[in-house]
Amino acid sequence: MKKSALAFLAVMAVLTAGCPRNYYQLTLTPRGNVMERELIFFRADTESQSADGRRFLAFDSNELAAIAALYPKDQLKSEDNRHAARGEFMGRLPGDIGGSGWYKRLTTSMGAAGFYAERYRGNDDLAGAIEKKYQAADQLADLAVGWSQAHFGRESNYKKLHHFLGQDFRRDLKNFSLYFERADSAYKEDGWSNSKGYLSRLGQYLIERGYATLNDSPALIRVGDVDDDSVLCTLLQRLIARKLDVTDGQPLPRTLMFLADPSALGNSLKEYLTGTEAYRAELRAWETKKRADPEARKPEPEEALDELVIVLLGMESSSEEDRITVRLSLPSEPLRTNGKWDETHKQAMWDSNLPDGKQPGRLPAFGYADWVEPREDFQKDHLGGVVLTGENLLQYCIWQTGLGEEYLSEWERFVAGLHPGKDALDTLEKFRFTREPGQTDTDALKHPADIGRRLIKSALQAKQ
Repeated sequence: MKKSALAFLAVMAVLTAGCPRNYYQLTLTPRGNVMERELIFFRADTESQSADGRRFLAFDSNELAAIAALYPKDQLKSEDNRHAARGEFMGRLPGDIGGSGWYKRLTTSMGAAGFYAERYRGNDDLAGAIEKKYQAADQLADLAVGWSQAHFGRESNYKKLHHFLGQDFRRDLKNFSLYFERADSAYKEDGWSNSKGYLSRLGQYLIERGYATLNDSPALIRVGDVDDDSVLCTLLQRLIARKLDVTDGQPLPRTLMFLADPSALGNSLKEYLTGTEAYRAELRAWETKKRADPEARKPEPEEALDELVIVLLGMESSSEEDRITVRLSLPSEPLRTNGKWDETHKQAMWDSNLPDGKQPGRLPAFGYADWVEPREDFQKDHLGGVVLTGENLLQYCIWQTGLGEEYLSEWERFVAGLHPGKDALDTLEKFRFTREPGQTDTDALKHPADIGRRLIKSALQAKQ
């Protein structure tokens, strides 16, 4: 009984002291259309946090080979269990850390815009993760229905309990998993202060849905006591009694008396689970495992329940999460990024744990940045100064590179002929592409050059 109850009620299991984890230190430097990528990685104990005090451990040979295969030949160096790889990549970035990313540079005569985005490992199939949790919730609800029918099926109001378990309890398990997921994510991001709010919401939800009453509040607080399963058993007994329309003050039916005894309740669950498909699946998995490991332990019936609870709560992975630090070197602070800007080193930085992809609902670590690089010499010669910058330059680069060959070369010849002075704005206003369809300023359809003209004009007007 206790093992399954704790799996339901555990809010967080933090098992970090002394556990080994992988560390990845990634430095990115855009060089024109390619991204230079330098990856330093190693395995070390978490208890030794200083660089000098770390004890470097052997890195997994399969992962080491997989990373080496993604980089140019002879660009992986290793020394004292520390490894470094370097390469230049255009467009799609290598999945060396287990994720996916890309880099794009849009170049024009006025300047360039750069775009970087990368998912670092994790599982981004949120719909699949939720479906997996919901499947576990359905299986748990089915088990609850079957177990209740075996014990309380002859009670006069059993239909009400059956409906509750098959409908309301099924839905509430799914909501429970989502509340727990949010509390877990909040804990991992900001610690207990943020996750407590979700746990309070969960307590409110349980009371609203009739799983406990205000009079049960002291008992609910005591549920976390790992040495007192009788509290949980009493709450369960009261819940089932209410669903069977046994009002407060009425004597409990004899069929419910065993619920107050943790040992009797545990034996009841074990006996029922022994004949379920869930446990037979555990046995089949054990038989397969035993072929490779004759000493493999035969699972207990209640472990079938534990496995479903673990999936429901998204706690399949108990291993220490790896760690990644990313530094993207840029000429100036990016226009948009979810990283932190280090002005001293001119780098956007990300620092995060790496979920292993087995935890449903955990968003992967992710980094992005957009930036611009004005071409100062060209703008000074043709606009009289570096005026097209920031968001305007980024939009200009997007617009011009999307013109297509029929307009691109003509536009480049046009801006190369611009000269600073009072006539520049008038020259911009009058420009039309040679093959542009006849239109007037009142036409609903815009001229193909409108966006480019507007961005340059607004930059020049802002200068005046």
